[in-house]
Amino acid sequence: MKNLFKTILLVALAVSCAKETGTDTTLDGTRRYNISLDNLTKTELTGSGSTRQVNWTSGDAIKYYTEPNQSSPASTNVVLNGNSAYIDIQPGHADVFINAVYGATQLNRGFSTENTMYVNSPVKNNQSYTSFSQAHICAAFSDDIENPNLTFHNAAAILKFTSAAAVHKIVFRGNNSEVITGGSNGSLKITHSSGALFVEPTSASGTSVTVQTSGAESDFYIAILPVNFSGGISVACYDSNLELIATKKTTNAISAVSSTGAPKVLNLGNVQNWLNNPLPVAVDLGLSVKWARTNLGATVPEEYGDYFAWGETAPKAEYKWTNYAFEQGTGRTGPFSKYVMDADLGTVDHKTVLDPADDAAHAILGGDWRMPTREEVEELMTSCQWTWTTRNGVSGYRVTSNKSGFSDDSIFLPASGLFESSVSKAGTEGKYWSASLSADESNYAFSPYFSNSSRNIGNCSRYCGLAIRPVEGAVVPVFDIEIPSSLDLVPGETAMIKVVVSPNNATYRSVTWVSSDESIAIVDATGRVTALSEGEATIKVYSADAAITATCELNVERKYVDLGLPSGLKWATMNVGATKPEESGDFFAWGETQPKSNYNWSTYKWCNGGASSLTKYKASSLYGSVATKIALDPEDDAAHVNWGGSWRMPTFAELQELLDNCTWTWTSDYNGTGIAGRIVTSNKSGYTDKSLFLPAAGLRDGTNLRNAGSYGYYWSSSLYTDTPTSSYLVHFHSGAFGWSSSFRFGGFSVRPVTE
Repeated sequence: MKNLFKTILLVALAVSCAKETGTDTTLDGTRRYNISLDNLTKTELTGSGSTRQVNWTSGDAIKYYTEPNQSSPASTNVVLNGNSAYIDIQPGHADVFINAVYGATQLNRGFSTENTMYVNSPVKNNQSYTSFSQAHICAAFSDDIENPNLTFHNAAAILKFTSAAAVHKIVFRGNNSEVITGGSNGSLKITHSSGALFVEPTSASGTSVTVQTSGAESDFYIAILPVNFSGGISVACYDSNLELIATKKTTNAISAVSSTGAPKVLNLGNVQNWLNNPLPVAVDLGLSVKWARTNLGATVPEEYGDYFAWGETAPKAEYKWTNYAFEQGTGRTGPFSKYVMDADLGTVDHKTVLDPADDAAHAILGGDWRMPTREEVEELMTSCQWTWTTRNGVSGYRVTSNKSGFSDDSIFLPASGLFESSVSKAGTEGKYWSASLSADESNYAFSPYFSNSSRNIGNCSRYCGLAIRPVEGAVVPVFDIEIPSSLDLVPGETAMIKVVVSPNNATYRSVTWVSSDESIAIVDATGRVTALSEGEATIKVYSADAAITATCELNVERKYVDLGLPSGLKWATMNVGATKPEESGDFFAWGETQPKSNYNWSTYKWCNGGASSLTKYKASSLYGSVATKIALDPEDDAAHVNWGGSWRMPTFAELQELLDNCTWTWTSDYNGTGIAGRIVTSNKSGYTDKSLFLPAAGLRDGTNLRNAGSYGYYWSSSLYTDTPTSSYLVHFHSGAFGWSSSFRFGGFSVRPVTE
């Protein structure tokens, strides 16, 4: 006789078939099936631990199938007979198998086969079961209708807890987001194969269970799928306002899988014990970290809690510079012993975030609790709705998540003021510490600030006593910083250094920058380098804890092109005042070394208000005293004064050499920049691949810029001796190019040369 009973998560009962051997048939044609008491898969739970017993109760309702296309399940009740239990089952049309279940509200029509059942069960996303039998589910499979015994196997594990009056809702979940329910209907597929039962959700499923306890101080049972919680479990408790008030979390692996077929019952204990011994409650707002429900030192959200100086881990009676832990002088100017970015305030250590030992939240709470970074505070400000309100008479902000799936979650930040000799501005302003040092001055740290009309992130003196709202999130350290190993710039040029911080999920991703020689180049807080003068410098970047660094070797020099000219002269690749070949750069009057806003005789340096009163560089008595200077002195040479070294303005003869030995080609779009000008290409053998670009920068006349984009004017260092009110230059437009002269007061471009 075949004996193929199959196990699953719901209590199932077998039906009879046509053969009567071994069965007990009643007068009305039903068949009686004994339910074995040896297997602890029944409906009434007694005892605890290894002595736990589960027994059938008279009247327990069994639903069953006896054919695949049965329009709806049939029902029968358990009957106790002394030390035994049985059920009576009406014979089916086919009488080929029996699938039976206890604890399922409905068997889905047309989905039962010899080895599979689809059921709606108590294993739902939302539950509120106050007895074991409500949450229990077991099932039986049989294709041996001659066997009068049915063996039921458990299809669900049970979690038990005792709730408290302050708790109105509890949410249970696995820490690794394990699927633990059959969705809103508890829809499950139960399959028997190779002597074992398999239970899985049929479609929509859930990773959490919500239990509405409504303040009842009684036992509750949660039906879940029998799974292994490899990362442990978490339980969150909410009050009547649906605000999170307590959490319970374990990271140890927990198994809800029974090794015997008997129900696995996990006792979570009494919730009141969690409330009596509160740990910080971490509120999940769907952000990068979880935020504590209360301030450090507070027991309820509206309490201000303790006040701390930045980097100190204990409150004190008074907060001032002279009793600040890291201040070694007498005031805000230091010197400071730690967290210093400015050499005027102490020995620079490049630390811009608190070490764990100096983080009050971590030092007091331990674990993954810590003070938030500036970035985490900014995330809270930008990803949540801030509503000024009162809680139990205390003013502050209710901060509600804007993240999908978290809009029901919030925290309350009381307007806690600040503490110096006493607490001030409490009830009207809130100031909280972050773990981040100010980017502006090392005697300040970043502090989120709010009132009923505004909120932002500012700076606060490190000695001040402020509240702390902890966050929970494991610190992921930076293990590498990558920046380019070298960089070439010209004076005046800027460049952004790309930085890659690894890993991508590092907690403290902010970095700081420093230049080894600020006379050569400076670097700002974003990594933008500005080259100031020719030379070499090292740009160094530090992680927030100063543990990881990277360097970039910077070379700053002017660039020139050798066109193979007979004189051997080299021409600069850009104008004075420019950082790229296509830039116009600055405009200069002849013999002046700085640009200005107004170019005319009245503002010209080398005259007394007009062309007839020249004071320098004059070769005719018509324009003042006779003198012989016809070329600019080095101190009056805009190229030499601004670029230094051997750089200077070209002479008229050197301009003529450039005209005679090169091809001058007009372009309206130099290298895709949209800038018009002349490309000057060498005609000399071996140098025909060499060229420079002269942008059509126009000229400055009075306060106006004229002819930009259509004409170019470039000074020489040579006076036009026939008319010393003018000097030689080269000029060009799209139709012509050549040398000319112009009044010395005009604002023209300067292209340097060097030997």
